[in-house]
Amino acid sequence: MDYTVNFYPEKRRGTDGKLIETNVGINLFFSYDGKRLQYYTGQRIDLKKWDPNVQRVKRGNVNAKGHTSSDINEVLTDIEGLIVKVYKESKALGFSPTVDYLREQLRERLIKDNIKTAPKEKEVAFFQLFDQFIEKQKQDYSHGYIKQLKSTKQHFMNFSQKKNIRLTYSGIDENIYYRFKEYFLQDLDNTDNSFAGTMKRFKKFMRWATELPGTKKKNYEWMKFEASEKYESKVIFLTWAEFMQLYNTKLENEHLQKVRDIFIFQSMTAMRYDDLYNLRMGNFKDDGIEYVQGKTGKVVKVPYNEFTLEIIERYKALDRPLPRMTNQPFNVSLKELFKEAKLNRKVQIVKFRKGEPIEEFKPLHEIAASHMARRNFIGIGMEKKIKTEVIKSISGHVKDSKAFGRYYEVSDELKAEAMNSFKK
Repeated sequence: MDYTVNFYPEKRRGTDGKLIETNVGINLFFSYDGKRLQYYTGQRIDLKKWDPNVQRVKRGNVNAKGHTSSDINEVLTDIEGLIVKVYKESKALGFSPTVDYLREQLRERLIKDNIKTAPKEKEVAFFQLFDQFIEKQKQDYSHGYIKQLKSTKQHFMNFSQKKNIRLTYSGIDENIYYRFKEYFLQDLDNTDNSFAGTMKRFKKFMRWATELPGTKKKNYEWMKFEASEKYESKVIFLTWAEFMQLYNTKLENEHLQKVRDIFIFQSMTAMRYDDLYNLRMGNFKDDGIEYVQGKTGKVVKVPYNEFTLEIIERYKALDRPLPRMTNQPFNVSLKELFKEAKLNRKVQIVKFRKGEPIEEFKPLHEIAASHMARRNFIGIGMEKKIKTEVIKSISGHVKDSKAFGRYYEVSDELKAEAMNSFKK
C-alpha cells in the first residue's frame, strides 16, 4: 500500500498581502492511490513554534487557547493513526476509498472517539448555557424569535443524542459544524435556507457565550461557520381579486368565519401574527391602531379602513379586540378556509437542498399561512400603486429593507402593464 501522511501549517495571507504567522491552522495531507485528502485538524499554532522536520509543535510551547505542545501533538498522532486505519480497512475490503469517503469517516470517528484537546476546567453544561442565553434574549426579542431559538437548541439536542456526541462550548469546531450540517440537510431533509437560519441563531448564541465575562478560554471556531441565506424564496400573496373572493365567500362554519376575520384584519394592517395576537384595547385610538412591533421595537400607527372597522364592530363585546387562537391551529384552519373559498391558483415553490433547486407547484390553499396576510398588504398595496413610503410606514419596514425589495420582483401584472406602455 502506497500512502504518505503529512501535517503542514496553513499558508494564508492577510489583507496586507503578508503571510499570516500567528494562530494558523494545522492541516492533514493524506496522499494515496494518486489522490490527496486535505483536512483541517482543529488545531492551531504560531509558525515559529512549528517544527517542519518532524511536523509537530516544538516542545514547551502553547497555542492561543492555552493548549500545550503535548496536547496538540497527541491529537495529530491520533488523527494520523485514524486516517491510516480507515484507509487500510477500505483496502482490505477491496476498494480504493474516495476523498469524500475518507473525509466523512474521519469526521465521524473523530467526533465519536472525541479526539480533541479536553478542556482543563469544568464547563457549564452546554444546553444549560443555551437556556441561559434564551432567557436573556427574552428581554429584547419577540415571542416568535424566542420560539426559533428554542427550536435551534432542540435541533442541537436531537443531533447530540442521535449521533452520540457530547457537545461542549470549547468543543464546537469545524468537525461539529460539518457533522451537524450533514445531519440537518440529509437526515432531516431540510432546505439550505433553513440550515442558514438555524446556524445564524446558533452563531448568535456562540457569540454571546464567548463574550460572557466568565468565559476564560474563548472559542472563535464558530466564526468560520457559514450562515448566509443563498437563495431568496418567491414572495406569495393574494391578488386583490382573490382577497375579495375570500372576503365574499359564504361560510356556515362559525370557526372559519373567525379565522377569516383575523386574516382579513391582519391583511389590512400588515401586522405580524404575534403582534396581532398581543393587541389590547389600549392599542385602539380614535384615528387608528398604535402598537410596538415585537420584532423591531418600532412604534407603528395604522389608520382604520372599512374592513378593520367592520371587524372591530363585530367583536366589540369581547375583552380583547379580536378572537384569539395560537398560530399553529390558526394556520391549519386557514388552509381549510382557503379551500372553502376555492383559492386554487397554482403557485411555484422552489426550495434548495445542497445547492440544487427543487421545484413544486401547489394550490394556494395548501400553502396558506398567517405570514401571507402581511405579504397581502404589501403586495396588494403595490398592485394598487400606493406609494412605497406609505406602505413601509404602515408595515414598519425600514427605509432600505432587503425583505421589502423582494416585492418588486413578484407582480407579473405590473411588469406586463409597464411593457404595454411602450406603444408606437
